[in-house]
Amino acid sequence: MNTLKEYLNDLWANVIDDMKIDVVSHSILFKTKAIDGEKITKYIVGFEEVSSFYFLEDSGENRYNLIGRDQDNYLELTSIEFHPKGIGIISIDSKSENWVKQYVSNSNFSIEIWNSMLFIEAKRIVINEKTFDVGYPQLN
Repeated sequence: MNTLKEYLNDLWANVIDDMKIDVVSHSILFKTKAIDGEKITKYIVGFEEVSSFYFLEDSGENRYNLIGRDQDNYLELTSIEFHPKGIGIISIDSKSENWVKQYVSNSNFSIEIWNSMLFIEAKRIVINEKTFDVGYPQLN
């Protein structure tokens, strides 16, 4: 039986064919493929019961340099990690809008797409019909 880590490792350096974020159904779906010479392995990766997600195009001032598809016309799922206790609190620190400080999360998945990062807080991940009920991380 493969572990979640083994499934996630198979997704590293995959080509992203499609990605959908559905706020209404609390889900994020990736369709990817691994290319190893002549062999192509397709994956469908679904995050279910998504309570938060946070996307950064890059770090610091580079986040304004919006990337499109690579010169070869594809996006790479560079890496994907599961963090059982979460990555730490993600919060909004506004000097002018106090009310936004109530919105916090603790993402348990991190996905690198080229130089961009997508942080996801989800209760469940499904990879090619294999379900992993990971639960939500605590906020402390």
